[in-house]
Amino acid sequence: MKLDQNRFKTILEAEHSFYGSQSAEDRRDDRLNPTARDLIAGQLRPEMRVLDVGCGNGKTLVDNSHRFGEGLSVDNDPAHIRLAEEALRGKKAPNVEFRLLDFLKDSTELEPELFDFVFSEHGPVGYNSFGIQAALRVLKPDGLLFCEMIGNLHHQEVRELFGAGPRHG
Repeated sequence: MKLDQNRFKTILEAEHSFYGSQSAEDRRDDRLNPTARDLIAGQLRPEMRVLDVGCGNGKTLVDNSHRFGEGLSVDNDPAHIRLAEEALRGKKAPNVEFRLLDFLKDSTELEPELFDFVFSEHGPVGYNSFGIQAALRVLKPDGLLFCEMIGNLHHQEVRELFGAGPRHG
């Protein structure tokens, strides 16, 4: 099922939603510019080793592969890794690798203090303090950590819209 703006609005306005019968307004808020991806891109340097936690379709790392030295994207959903590898095909990004890894459970499989920049766009790093600690463990002492969350209810909203299991697409 494709989620376009009308379908998304219908879902948000439905009675099953925790938003209840409140009207959903669809508008662009220019205060949110630059986007998180713009902020991430602005931090990348050619000498950096970068980790994307909860990479989804891998687009952020693939699109910015010319900005850093090495990049690893991890996700715990095999469907996301497949989407990311598809995004990588046809692109010249030999410095990007995608790996199936549950970061919250298996971050110890990654070498400590290996990365200059760790980021997570709506990913598991921001779930709780354990996610932050796992990210700090793989981050170099002078490294950067970027964690984007929609808000306190982000994960509740995702579960409400897509269900509790892995999303396939």
